[in-house]
Amino acid sequence: MKYPRLAPWLAGLLGLAVLAGCGPANPLGRKAVWGNVTLDGQPLERGNISFDPVERSGGIRSGGLIAAGAYSISAEDGLPPGKYKVRIFAAQANPPDMKGPDGGPLPAPAAELPGRSLIPPQYNVQSDIVREVKADGRNQFDFAITTR
Repeated sequence: MKYPRLAPWLAGLLGLAVLAGCGPANPLGRKAVWGNVTLDGQPLERGNISFDPVERSGGIRSGGLIAAGAYSISAEDGLPPGKYKVRIFAAQANPPDMKGPDGGPLPAPAAELPGRSLIPPQYNVQSDIVREVKADGRNQFDFAITTR
């Protein structure tokens, strides 16, 4: 080999490049978030929940599905500590025998669109619900939605 002193330098540079590419597994400090959602005292069968940062700078939006009254967002998809506006959505599915404007069946994809909203606007489009994700401790947020 013509440049024997170059080999250790190249190995060192390769090692630094590998280390530079390895950062912390969770650089934003994301936290798992979970909880339960009830609608008029019963578990919400299915829906969506979203968490939008109150402070827009550096915030991350996340959310998840609600099934059988529960939701869970893993730390991988979770939220950094901070305050978040919560929005909850759910719609009643169109009945299979629902007719279109002409009296015939609904055309696809309209037949697959959700029907009327089950959740009052103060829990979604007009929401002022804020929850704080903490760096330490449990981040369980339960919501009891009432329509009456």
